[in-house]
Amino acid sequence: MADSRQHIETMIRNWKDVQVDRSTFRMGRPNYRTNEGQFAMVYAYCAHVHATADAYLVVLDVGPALVATPLARVCYEMAITAQWIAQTPDGYRALNNEEIRSRVALVKAFRESASEVFQEGATAVAHADASERLESDSDASARNFEQLCLDLAPGGKDAYAIYRAMSMESHPNVLIADQWIDPPDDEGGRHKLRIIPKDGSAIETWSYMVAASLVWSGRALDYFDRGHRRRSFLRTMAREVGAAETLQLSDIYRRRIADANRARRAAPRR
Repeated sequence: MADSRQHIETMIRNWKDVQVDRSTFRMGRPNYRTNEGQFAMVYAYCAHVHATADAYLVVLDVGPALVATPLARVCYEMAITAQWIAQTPDGYRALNNEEIRSRVALVKAFRESASEVFQEGATAVAHADASERLESDSDASARNFEQLCLDLAPGGKDAYAIYRAMSMESHPNVLIADQWIDPPDDEGGRHKLRIIPKDGSAIETWSYMVAASLVWSGRALDYFDRGHRRRSFLRTMAREVGAAETLQLSDIYRRRIADANRARRAAPRR
């Protein structure tokens, strides 16, 4: 935990220093087709990971480790998604489509609500028009984090298993309840309520994943930085943390895209 915390603090400090640096940022990625929409999403997710990691450390200082796990999960999911957007040419389009799908569902929920305020608010939900969808072969990955993990290597089922384990400490379930209740001392005894939860969180593992997430989100943004202002630093941090420096597209992704291309070629022309 001590090493992971030091790694987290070092990367957050470097991120903040670079953000206030007056040097010019030039967006571009040699040999790749990129656009501002793709870059904007990656930047936003990278910034969010660093802000959340900062909050994660604060929560560890003021509360039980168990309550910090949801923040670790945010860092992890956001960083992997940032790598996915950076590596896939249509990932940002797929996330746009998923956002529209979610907003359409929100409008439907508002309209079916018993509250008149919610019913009236349905018309105020912006970008809930299915006609604004963009062409993409990756909608399923944007909708399903397991599929998104399978698109990356290293990643795949191992990456999703870590996410599922984090989710166990992030949702209302028996595991959470068990941390706040002690079993009876003897048969027929009473359960005891705790004011501090058991030290059952895998906090050392989650802190390591937060550190790795800072590397992955930072490197995802570095792809778009022609000056590569943080590349050497992040490569060094990846070695110190003991994490993969980047996540690459997997064979599963390549087969999926090849299948989509074949289906497109085989479809009758209009």
